[in-house]
Formats: sequence, structure tokens, C-alpha cells
Amino acid sequence: MDYAISSESMKLSDENTIINNGVSAITLMDRASHAIFNEIIKDDYQNIAVVCGSGNNGGDGYSLSLKLLDSGKNVTVYGKEPKTESSKYYFDILIKRYKIAYKPICEMQELDKFDLVVDCLLGIGITGELSEEYIAYIKLINKGKYIISCDIPSGLNSDNGKKSPIAVKADKTIAIQSYKTGHFLGDGKDYVGKIKVCDIGITIVGKKFYICDSDFVRSSFPEKSNNSHKGNFGRCGIVACSENFVGAGLLSVTALASTMGECAMRVGSGYSYLFVPDKMLPAMWGRVTHACVFSHSDLLKHNLDSIAFGMGIGKNKKLFDNVADYPCVKVLDADGLNMLSQDMAKIDKFKGCVLTPHVMEFSRLTKQSVRDILQNPIRLAEQFAQKYQVVLLLKGATSVITDGKETYLNIAGNSGMAKGGSGDVLSGIIAGLLAQKFAPLKSAVLAAYIAGKTADNVKNMSSEYSMLPMDCALDVGYTLSKILKREL
Repeated sequence: MDYAISSESMKLSDENTIINNGVSAITLMDRASHAIFNEIIKDDYQNIAVVCGSGNNGGDGYSLSLKLLDSGKNVTVYGKEPKTESSKYYFDILIKRYKIAYKPICEMQELDKFDLVVDCLLGIGITGELSEEYIAYIKLINKGKYIISCDIPSGLNSDNGKKSPIAVKADKTIAIQSYKTGHFLGDGKDYVGKIKVCDIGITIVGKKFYICDSDFVRSSFPEKSNNSHKGNFGRCGIVACSENFVGAGLLSVTALASTMGECAMRVGSGYSYLFVPDKMLPAMWGRVTHACVFSHSDLLKHNLDSIAFGMGIGKNKKLFDNVADYPCVKVLDADGLNMLSQDMAKIDKFKGCVLTPHVMEFSRLTKQSVRDILQNPIRLAEQFAQKYQVVLLLKGATSVITDGKETYLNIAGNSGMAKGGSGDVLSGIIAGLLAQKFAPLKSAVLAAYIAGKTADNVKNMSSEYSMLPMDCALDVGYTLSKILKREL
């Protein structure tokens, strides 16, 4: 399984390789530039601009420029005077051998005359706001016809993916040795373009944040025994909806609640029970084909293995308390999270359960600002999960999923999921897996990936604008089948 790391881990890994493995910083820079060079020469770029900063990222650019010039490419190097020894090493060779190719970065003007612009301006160490000088450089780089960034697009925070306040919008990013968390969090997905990891022989030390993939899904689903029955695969309860829904709203919520129950069965749950307000029962009877339908008041009469709670509930303290006391593993979302945030003493009732907040809901739970959460999403998610002994799935363009010890990133999915109801589909899948006795952390990771890949499939058949959560709910079984058959 692939993984991403923090900037701190990358720096420690560099130091460990230099100190303990006897590989010099100059050699590592040569390896990094060679990896980038090999990617560039796959295409027929003849007229190339390389933009180099004063740090080690700039040193990679100077070393790369030497290789490109030696191979006969027409290269113009726009650079700042280097501040590190290894960067200065390659800078001095460049000036000695190809002085005519070098221009101070302050002379950089329009770059659209070049076939390719290589961004080696800033590396993984930047934090805070950029100066006006660097903002101006990045604006010029962004006018290039095709842009390749070395390791991370300049101006993008390599830990949280926030632009500062501008970043290079790369067509391709060549990540050195490992993905960085900033490639996927925050603005990362919108700025890295296509991304490729190049191994240059650095041994990674420090924590790894694993990225779920289809192989992980396949290895997690056991082969079903023929000698089995529906009771072997669990009873999943979907507790949803409020008395406030009427008219068209009632119809839409009814349909989505129904498909949530279907999602649970599409991933293998043996039974699906829907619990809705009394007045919604007639509407549900006309639409539900794969689940049993009951009133909220019937919840305590049934022996459930999992419950998904909170979708469209509104404020219903009695129902919240019934779910909190129910002796099974739960998924808490939407209004369930909002009610919990108003009575955090109840969180002990949800130990070992899965909470699926978006950033605003997480802000209510933690009393932290949205700004602070986006600044440190992984750390705050891990701290919360560890403190309260829950599995936290912090939803976003890339979701952070953690029990406080292990942490996963789900990068599957697209902006078409940014519509009301997408979280309901996710909760239904999680509850269906929990009913089958999948561990809470694994259930959350698998569900996030399956929901994301389903959305990607739906987008390919439709578009991010027109796709609906209902489309995804109806396609979950198809996506899982394709994954298990090694077709996805």
C-alpha cells in the first residue's frame, strides 16, 4: 500500500540516509535530478526553462539543468544564489560549464515561449505566507505552457496542502521518494496535476499515512462460505429522518434512506433495517424493496449488530440517547454529531464507534476553529481519536481516517460528492461492514475508498456537476464487484 509522509519525516529520512547510510547530500541531489531528468526526456521538450530557488530544491534544479544541457536540450536557468553547500556545488559547475544558460531570477519574464517550465523554486520546508517577491515568481511560472514541479509545487504547504496564498499549478509533480501529505490535503489535489513518485534510495523513517487502494479492499473481504445464511452476515440498522420532512422533501429523504439500507446490503450485510418516523412509514413501504422498515419507537425491539445514526434526524434527544445506549457498534454522522457536540459527556457511549464529521462538524466537536483544523487536520484527528477511543473519519477532498494509532488517507473520489447525501451513502456502507464484524477502523477505510471509487465511476459516466448521491448509492455494488474481480 502506498503512503504519504510529513515534511518532518522527509527531513529525518534525508538525514538518516546521509549519516547512517553514508550517502552524501550531493549524491542524493544527483539522484533526485536524474529521476526528474528521466521523466522529462520521455517527451520531446526542446526549449526548457528551469526555475531554481536558493535551497536544496533549487539545487535539484541546477543538477537537472546540467543533465538537460549535456543531453543537448536548449535550457534557460533562472535562479537565485544558493544557500546550501550541495546546491552551491551544482550551481558552480553550471556557471563554469554553461554560464550563458544562467540568468538571475529577477530577470525572469514571460515563460510561455518555452515548451516546458520546471519548477524548482521552493521545496517542502515552506510555512506561512510568501513574500511579494515569490508571489511574483510563481505568477510567472504559472503562465508556462506545461509545468513540472520538483517534489511539491512551490507555494504549497507539504503537510496540509494549503497554498500560501498562491502556488504553482503544476501539470505534473515528481515526488521524491514518497508522497507528501500536502499532495492530497487542502488545495493539493488541485495543484499537483499528475503525480509520480521516484525512488532515489532514501529509507523512510517516521510515521507513514497509508493510502487505501483496491488491493487492500480485496485482501480485506474474505471468501464467502456456501454453507451460510443471512444471519451470518449481520443486522444493520439505519436510524434516519425527522418528522419535519414533508412533500418533495419527504420523497427525497425517503429515497435516500432506502438506498442507504441498500448500500449496507450491497457490501454484504445480511439484513438491513430502516427506522423512520411514524408518518414516513407509508412512503417507505412504497419504495423500499431490500430492507425491513420500522418506526423509531421500534428500535429497542430489535437485535442489531450495527447502527448508522444522525442523517436528517434534527434534534431528537430521546432517540439520540436510545442509540447511545444501544449495545452495538455505531456510525455517527450529521445531526447525530451535532447533538453529541452539545453533550460531549455522552461520547463515552461511543467508544469503539465511527464518527464521520466534515470540518465544520469537527469544529463543533473539538471547539477548534475551522482554520486551525485545516492547518493540522491529521494531528487534530489523531488526538481526538486517541483521547476518546473512537475511529474518526474526517471528511474532505482527501479524508483522514484514524483510530489515533494508525492513520489512513482516502484520495479516491471527486468534487461531484460535494452534495447533500454523499455522507449518508458513506455511513450506509460503513454500517454494512460493521454489521459483518469488520473492525471499525477497517470498516471506515474500506467504506471511504469504495464510496470514492464509486463516485469516480459515476463521474466518468456523467459529470461532477450532474452526478447525484443516489447515483453513487445505486452503483456501490457494481464498484465493489469490479474491485473484487481485479477489474478496478
